[in-house]
Amino acid sequence: MSEQANNSTPGLSVANKLSKEQIDQIYDTESNPIDEIKARVAKQSKSQSGIGIGRIPIEAKEEFMDLAESKFADDYGMALAFLVDYFKTTEAENELYRRLNKKIDDLHEEVTQ
Repeated sequence: MSEQANNSTPGLSVANKLSKEQIDQIYDTESNPIDEIKARVAKQSKSQSGIGIGRIPIEAKEEFMDLAESKFADDYGMALAFLVDYFKTTEAENELYRRLNKKIDDLHEEVTQ
């Protein structure tokens, strides 16, 4: 039976329909199909919409691009969303720490009187 006929046979699972090359690619540690798909989607998304940012310090731009490449498959939008969420979380945590420190200081003052 040809590989084409095998791929169209009803009742076969998805794994049974994959070619040997596709299966080898899935298990290849140097090639991750999910990262490849994310990269393709990111490239398509970049051309569809975006923002332009000027006056970025060179070092900050390089660090941002490294972050986007290493953690988000070159998806600058997701990297930016992550940084915004991280900033919000950090600000909320800092406010909580300020309140807790004030309470500790108030209690310390109350105990020492």
